[in-house]
Amino acid sequence: MAETAITITKGKGIIENLGVLNQNMNHILGRVVDPPLKKYMRSFMQTTSGMKKYPGSVARPIEWETPKQKRWAGWALGQGILPSSRSGELFRAFDVLSDRRNLSTRIVNTSDFAKYIIGDRQQRFHKNTGYRKMESYEPEALKGAIPVASRALESEMFRFLTKRGLI
Repeated sequence: MAETAITITKGKGIIENLGVLNQNMNHILGRVVDPPLKKYMRSFMQTTSGMKKYPGSVARPIEWETPKQKRWAGWALGQGILPSSRSGELFRAFDVLSDRRNLSTRIVNTSDFAKYIIGDRQQRFHKNTGYRKMESYEPEALKGAIPVASRALESEMFRFLTKRGLI
């Protein structure tokens, strides 16, 4: 399955140095941080304009990568292999996935053609039309993810210490 993604990793650099506690920390961070972080990432995905709606109309003239690509596209349109209008599939293929083992939450797009539109093989004409590469959203996502993860950990630590009568 093709996948275009941005990844937010929780606790990078800290967890690796905890040795024996690493396994337990992965579980705790996964249990405590995953739900609010997934909720935040879903919200980010739904409210970030480039991830929820198409940019303007196709920028003309289309700037093909090669003459061969232009010929193939003409042939593929004629055969019905390439759609002649936007289908919405690109935006329906976004999802949020968590990996507790690697302490990461990712916004992914599993569409087969996402890599050419918003991924690492983005075609010039898609960029000219206004599509941003997926990786360009990462700083924005991270900016909001850090406070969400911090609040979740602070809340859990407070609950833990209160339960044991330590505060």
